Amino acid sequence: MDVVAVIDSGVFEPCEIKLQVSENDARVYACQSSLRLLPGRRLTTLASSAGKKYVIKVFPQRQRSLREYEKELAGYELLHATAMDIPPRIYHGPASGGINIIVYQYISRARTLLEVFEAKPASRHQRVHFHQLAQLLARMHGQGLIHEDPHLGNFLLKGDVITVLDVGAVRRTSNAMLMEKNYGMFVAQFPMSWQVESDFYQAYLGDRTVDSEHETRLHQQVYSSQQWREKHYLKKIFRECSAFHVHSFISGKMIIDRDFISKNLLKLLEDPTSMFEGEDVQMLKEGNSSSVGAVSIDGQRYVIKRYNVKNWLHRLKLIFTESRASRSWRNAHRMILRGFPVARPVALLECYKGRRSGISVFVMQHLAGPNSANYFLDSEIGGDEKRGTAQKMLDLINEMHEERLVHGDLQSTNFIITDDGPVIIDLDSMKDMANRSGLQAEIKKELQRFEKNWEDDAEIKSLFSELMMPLAKASNNE
Repeated sequence: MDVVAVIDSGVFEPCEIKLQVSENDARVYACQSSLRLLPGRRLTTLASSAGKKYVIKVFPQRQRSLREYEKELAGYELLHATAMDIPPRIYHGPASGGINIIVYQYISRARTLLEVFEAKPASRHQRVHFHQLAQLLARMHGQGLIHEDPHLGNFLLKGDVITVLDVGAVRRTSNAMLMEKNYGMFVAQFPMSWQVESDFYQAYLGDRTVDSEHETRLHQQVYSSQQWREKHYLKKIFRECSAFHVHSFISGKMIIDRDFISKNLLKLLEDPTSMFEGEDVQMLKEGNSSSVGAVSIDGQRYVIKRYNVKNWLHRLKLIFTESRASRSWRNAHRMILRGFPVARPVALLECYKGRRSGISVFVMQHLAGPNSANYFLDSEIGGDEKRGTAQKMLDLINEMHEERLVHGDLQSTNFIITDDGPVIIDLDSMKDMANRSGLQAEIKKELQRFEKNWEDDAEIKSLFSELMMPLAKASNNE
């Protein structure tokens, strides 16, 4: 497939890039996978040629794409001139098919900082790299440079070296306010629940001393960036972009995480009325309002929740309200942004025409492990382990409440006990209580609902009652 057609389609397929370096030197790069695809604008791809790997950025010869190409070249030169660590550039210029390309050397055995900090930065090695990032930012600012898209996926770690990626987002400035804002954007990449701001600030400051007003301004920039980032991202998840593909069809539309796009998944979801009829489907729940099933597609295990239409009155109501699948999609991404464990959201489907009007579907990755109801009934699990798990569940609930998030349906079956700890699912009733009015009343009601889960087991009820005493006191004292 032609590489420009791939960029225009917004869905990656293997393709080739041909480059005539000289009269006697012609190269063909086989594009193997997409690292980032901005529909109609550019593609960043992992490619190979003559047994070697490369990272290639492809820009169609269009006005906006050419501007981005020039910014990439300019940002590279800025970083190169200030001796920042950047990927070696092999070639830049035109290639066959009406495109401009930039070919970078592939850095093997490296991880993005997003991968490094997938878990909270608590280990010694993670803290070292956390401080390295703060020091890199201080160094860039000291050189009068800012990175306007500082998400953790744009920094590559190999050994103790952090390499700056997406150099097109780098520019020079002497504006102190812009640098303070850039600082806020960096810190806001880390979920608020991690509470890393003070540590990052100390590493960023180093041996320098600044006045208290400067520290206050940086703190305000962090808070503003956190609020902006969440608001911006929770809009982004509903539109076509580098992370999500919007697939429209006759009776509705689907939004799917690009990491999971496959023809078989698209085919399954395009007919929600029969999606649970396959032989490999394991039904987890069959109800009037919703049906839940687990299915394997292309080696991946998913849980699919279909929200059904109960009657014509229910269908009429759905015309004027956001679907439950849409709320699950948004709330799952909100949980990820704030650093809470969650089953990764994969796709959202909403049907709005014809006989399927009102049906919506939410797809998430399958989590290995029992729900908490079955977990605490398992006699082979020791009391100490159960106590530790119960405490982790309550810690998770408390951390959510501190972030003003109220789940709304804390049934025992809505906790999955994984090897990494408990995860809360079924997020369609979750509320973000940004306004503190009514927050404590909601928390008290939620804790009371949670306690009811264990009424049939005196031993587990006693365990949770003991562990919940501090939470109940805190709720009553507010």
